[in-house]
Amino acid sequence: MSVTINEPQKLDGLTWRLSWSSDLENPLFRIYQDGLRINTTRATQQDFSVSPNESLIVEILDTNDAPAQAFPGRFLLGWSPSPDAARYRIDEKVESIWIQRAIIEDSGKGFYSWKSRFLEDSTEHYFRVVPIGSNGNEGDALEMSEFMVRHPSPPDQNFSYSGATRQITITA
Repeated sequence: MSVTINEPQKLDGLTWRLSWSSDLENPLFRIYQDGLRINTTRATQQDFSVSPNESLIVEILDTNDAPAQAFPGRFLLGWSPSPDAARYRIDEKVESIWIQRAIIEDSGKGFYSWKSRFLEDSTEHYFRVVPIGSNGNEGDALEMSEFMVRHPSPPDQNFSYSGATRQITITA
């Protein structure tokens, strides 16, 4: 039971075509995107769309087994609008250098968000959101950091039940 995924084909700026094969005869493929099953099919190709500055994360299985448990490998940054901001620049710190990842135009919303690229596991990641006025001046950056752990150890816990009180006690 093995799925071979071929080299992705870029159809346009935001669309990719993936094709694959299996060593099983007449397999039923389960397709997961960002950890969620999005399709079950016998087809051996599918087109996927991504937002600007996003990576495509897809798993294709030819068994009933679910993909390995893991938390999503991206962070969702969120912030409130800044007065007089025309747009927001999202930067990521990589090896001590801030790299621009996206520009979000201020459209009058009460809240803004942006999803990061797929991030390295067991690593601290740093981001900042920089408000930029219509005159090009930058405001104070909102800095955020998160430690990415996609495959955490399960919690050490014990369960006990008391027939007298009919209560379950969970200790960690």
